[in-house]
Amino acid sequence: MVRTPADLARMRQGLAAIDAAVAVGGDGAEEDLAFHRSIAESTGNAVMVSTVRYLGEVLRSGIRVTRANEARRGDFIEAVGQEHHAILAAVEAGAAEEARRLTAAGRGRRILDRDRGPRRGPRRRALTRRSPGTRRSDRPVRTR
Repeated sequence: MVRTPADLARMRQGLAAIDAAVAVGGDGAEEDLAFHRSIAESTGNAVMVSTVRYLGEVLRSGIRVTRANEARRGDFIEAVGQEHHAILAAVEAGAAEEARRLTAAGRGRRILDRDRGPRRGPRRRALTRRSPGTRRSDRPVRTR
C-alpha cells in the first residue's frame, strides 16, 4: 500500500471532518466522499482515483439518503463511524487487505440495510397490494 505521511494526514482530516459534520447534525456525505477520495489518491493508481471520483458523483444522492436513514438510529451512525476509523487504522498499519475487507463489509451492510428497508411495513404492503377482483396471478376473478 502506497501512502505518505501527507496522505495519512489528509485521511485523518477527512475522518475528523466526517465526525464533526455528524456531531452538528449534518449528513457527512461530502466529507465521506472526500475521505474515500483521499484513500484512493494515496494509492497512486489513476484508475482507482477516477473510479472513486466517478462512483462518488453517481452515488452522491444515495449516500445522502443512506446517511439520513442512519441518522435516525444512533447505533447505525456509531457503526459507520467505527467502520471509517477501522479503515483508517488498517491503512495506517499498511494492512491493504484489511482495509479492502472493511470497506467492502461496510458497503455490503449498507446495501443490505437499504434493500431490507422498503420490504418491511406498510410500504411493502402498498407495493404488493392487488386491485380488487384480481388474484395473485393478476387474472380477473370470476364473479357469479
